[in-house]
Amino acid sequence: MYFPIPPPLTPLTDWGWSYGSAIGQYMTQILPPERINRMIIDGIVDVVGWSGYPIQPYNITDDMDHILQEFADSCASAGDACVLSNLTSSQILSLIDSTLDELYYSPPLATDLGPGYGSVEVDAGVLRFALFESMYLMLSWPTLAELLAETFAGNYTSLVQAIVPAISPTYVTMRDDSSYATSMIYCNDAKPYDASHPPPSIEQLTDNVVLALNQNSRRLGEFLYGLGLCQFWQDVMPSQSHYNGTFDIAPGTLQTPMLVFSQTFDPVTDLANALRSSERLGDNARLIQQVDGYGHCTISQTSFCALPIVQAYMLDGAVPDSNHTLCQVDQLPFKPFDEQDAVNGTEGLDLESRQAWVALGLSWAKLAAA
Repeated sequence: MYFPIPPPLTPLTDWGWSYGSAIGQYMTQILPPERINRMIIDGIVDVVGWSGYPIQPYNITDDMDHILQEFADSCASAGDACVLSNLTSSQILSLIDSTLDELYYSPPLATDLGPGYGSVEVDAGVLRFALFESMYLMLSWPTLAELLAETFAGNYTSLVQAIVPAISPTYVTMRDDSSYATSMIYCNDAKPYDASHPPPSIEQLTDNVVLALNQNSRRLGEFLYGLGLCQFWQDVMPSQSHYNGTFDIAPGTLQTPMLVFSQTFDPVTDLANALRSSERLGDNARLIQQVDGYGHCTISQTSFCALPIVQAYMLDGAVPDSNHTLCQVDQLPFKPFDEQDAVNGTEGLDLESRQAWVALGLSWAKLAAA
């Protein structure tokens, strides 16, 4: 792992989301404390497990079914805001399950897809990936409901177009959105297998996938299983810069404690990661949890409670008195969220800050949807 470090006399200020939370935790160990100015991490990677031997899917997807359940519950009660609100929550989930079974056993062929597609076999993996991506971002749930409504009716065009990229002459110049890019980064960070800890067999890897499905989610539990396949990358991209130190940190090490943000329900970096990290960091950190937060990273769901905490921290180095602060969210599933009304109706914060906070959340939403 490589990252730019400012010159020696420049204190470092960093705000890292998702994998950026791992980078932030690495920097607190690699750099001397006086080099750390302000540090915010959000969507917390358990860096102790991340830097150890390759993790398995059952360690990642604990919250997946909780988030899918909230999608179904909020959709069913949303009225006109959700196209599937004529169904109950249990009916929505039942239709998802039966459709996944149908696509698994008898995948249809979608042909009316437009230029660059040709014919595409619509198997269960296409629908499952659409579900998985939507668990990252609550703002995408109305679109997911529309895709599901069409899919339940046997129309797969929108589903395929949302998930399967069209073939394009310029495709070679586009960024790599495949899971292989993530695997290569992670497998360079993970500890290489050795004689004392040999890689799991194919049978063991299969058992780990089954465990993730049974333990976390029968629909989506094994996602990111590729992070556990690092032994197959060793000859392709051997690790050059693995961090072999510990992540222990003495009390009072950081001049300004870092802020650790977490949703209550995150599809790939669950609250337990943030709790473990906060406990390990001790008085070097403050945990801020977004209650009723669903999605990847707190920035994906606007909370005006979190704004003054971030603002006071970045400007003055002030941190909450409590080691664990609870913030309510202002942006709710399938509920109208007029940005202008929201920023104008929030008392105690200047308008420019509120507008910037909403804009930051929207920029994250665009990035997550890209």
